[in-house]
Amino acid sequence: ELSLLDAAGIAAEHDAEAGLDAAARVFASRLAVSAFACFGRGCGRDGQEVQRAKAAFSDSGPIADVLLRCVVSALLLEGNREFRATELESKARAVFRTMGSDGLVGVSVLRFLSRNIGVPRDMPAVAAAALRSHLNLFIAALENKGPARGLARPSIGNALKRKRPATGLASPSVDNVG
Repeated sequence: ELSLLDAAGIAAEHDAEAGLDAAARVFASRLAVSAFACFGRGCGRDGQEVQRAKAAFSDSGPIADVLLRCVVSALLLEGNREFRATELESKARAVFRTMGSDGLVGVSVLRFLSRNIGVPRDMPAVAAAALRSHLNLFIAALENKGPARGLARPSIGNALKRKRPATGLASPSVDNVG
């Protein structure tokens, strides 16, 4: 499973067009997507789990809706890869701090949705990959995976700067973002 820092980096790799496409498709069908995520049948849920999910829908429905809105918002984030990775991590940590233990209800909902996005039924492969990576980002945040930035690992911006070949062009610093 991914750490939060790794999940933020992967989510930031997707281009803005894929994120916009995924966000538009989720938002256009948000009630159906939320209901499916909460009590749909698919990969990772047997019949008994579906029945338990339906019984718990009154509790998980509003949480799923809030989390899906956060995912859609994150999909719409613009900027260079380093900036987006830092901002995505920050947004995901903020959701964890805000939701606390209530967010744990949403982990199974987001994980189920991530495993059951249909290509090409629901969206093109590129948009589905962007959506999956953003869902995984919020799963990692809600499960509180990984240290807070700067405590045990270097910032992702610094790690990415070291890997990038020298071009002679100045890049904006992400160390002071957030």
